[in-house]
Amino acid sequence: MSDLYIVRHGETTWNQEQKLQGRTDIDLNEKGYQDAHNLSIKLRDKGSDFIYCSPFKRTMATAQILSQQLDLPCTPHDGLLPRSFGPWEGEPISKIKQDNALLFDQLFMWPLSRVFKESPINSIESYLKVSQRAFKAFEEVGHHNSILVTHSGVIASILLALNYSSFEIPMINHDGFVHIVMSKGEYKVKEVCGLVKPVENISNRKSRYFAF
Repeated sequence: MSDLYIVRHGETTWNQEQKLQGRTDIDLNEKGYQDAHNLSIKLRDKGSDFIYCSPFKRTMATAQILSQQLDLPCTPHDGLLPRSFGPWEGEPISKIKQDNALLFDQLFMWPLSRVFKESPINSIESYLKVSQRAFKAFEEVGHHNSILVTHSGVIASILLALNYSSFEIPMINHDGFVHIVMSKGEYKVKEVCGLVKPVENISNRKSRYFAF
């Protein structure tokens, strides 16, 4: 049995500006470095042995701070790469939704199972495909207790694959984490720290909250 702590990188300027990053390699901003330090405090007594991270600037910088603060070795892993958003990368989320209003009207009404399996457009990686490569990475590193530094789309994909949410697309803060117990190829979500809640009250909505 292994304890895996899946964490999100610290904030970047594009996060602050509400732009989709995807495979665009953006570094942490000042707050992002503080996010990583805050995260190191939360993970201090978790008994982890190794750190693995997506090989992007924002995840590498976060992992390096965790490595220094927790005195753990750190290794990049391509299985933790961010979700690809194709032509939407670099665009403000508000503009994407405005320019694709009809598409998002449809997405709002999709059941979560369909959102997980299908891409909104062909050039965007589906949550299903992201989760498949993430779980493959887990199998490769899961023989010991580890911290895995990755991206919001990857974490959402994992939680959706494990049926953590029945209505919302689960997102976590930049200093949050997901604790997963891995045993004999099976996964169980033990804790989600820093879950982002939508502003709207679910009971007042007929459509599902959609987030990236």
